[in-house]
Amino acid sequence: MKARQLSISFASVYALGLLDQVRVIRRGPDGFWGPWEATGVNAKHLVHAGTVTALIGLDDRVAIYDQMPGRVQHTWDFQASELSVVALPRGGGALFALSAGELWQASKLSVLAPWSTWERLGGAADRLAAIAAPRGGTTVCRSHDGAIYTASQDAPSSGWSSWEDLGSPGGGADAVALTVLRRGGLAVFAVGRDGAVYHRSRDRAGSRWHDWEPLGGLARSLSLARTSSGGLALFITGPDGRVGARYQNQPFARWTPWLDLLGHAKVVLGQQSYTDGLEAFVLGNDDEIRHAWCERLGTPWTEWLLLERETAGLRLGASREERAVFPAI
Repeated sequence: MKARQLSISFASVYALGLLDQVRVIRRGPDGFWGPWEATGVNAKHLVHAGTVTALIGLDDRVAIYDQMPGRVQHTWDFQASELSVVALPRGGGALFALSAGELWQASKLSVLAPWSTWERLGGAADRLAAIAAPRGGTTVCRSHDGAIYTASQDAPSSGWSSWEDLGSPGGGADAVALTVLRRGGLAVFAVGRDGAVYHRSRDRAGSRWHDWEPLGGLARSLSLARTSSGGLALFITGPDGRVGARYQNQPFARWTPWLDLLGHAKVVLGQQSYTDGLEAFVLGNDDEIRHAWCERLGTPWTEWLLLERETAGLRLGASREERAVFPAI
């Protein structure tokens, strides 16, 4: 399927087609992916996590798509240009939006609870990223004029902390991602305006932030994932679209060298795989969605395959020499 945006989770992948159609593909019990399913919904942007799938409609209004009946469940009279969603305990969700250059939030505390109205979180924003906090709350990052700011809430119904200024890595951040660490720590990753990848972290909640550190390599987009051993994995597309990855074998361990995943793409998204390894999804330069993975950390990656063409008979762990690299069109 050709697409211009995708949103991944362990059980399903949502894609936004070239004609704005929203489609979904689901992972079967064997770990492989089924056929693409039409939703009958069109949108400009989509995100999903846990039980929540949110859309920005063609009229720029934010809506919730209900996966079970397969229809739009709720639409706000609220317009946005970008979304991020966090799955909360008890099937709830926290939704963050950029609207008129500011950051807003709406949430629900359980599957059956109603959605709140939209609340302005304060501060101008150009980009955003959000993640679940250890005690059920959320942490959100916003960037504005190249500087990165972060704020958190300890629990879904608690108040928000003040915004904390993390500075401007690489002359200013052009992309930002974040993740939580063990003991309540937090790590923020960014692509600077110099094209380099940087990260900054604190070991636990309330502790001092370490300085920004370069991670090597040049990137135009990045994606974060957690490994089965509790470390972090970083996926990037380089300035030429080349797809690369590096990871930690354990929490706070040294990063591996960059692994060339032998392909070119517009965007890459990564996560822990069906086995104990990692998997990556890309929008190729031909707009097709492809997928590759490794069974365990340190083992060879499979070839890049069109997501809907995977079969249970695919041999895992194909060597690099046997891989069919998707074209750089």
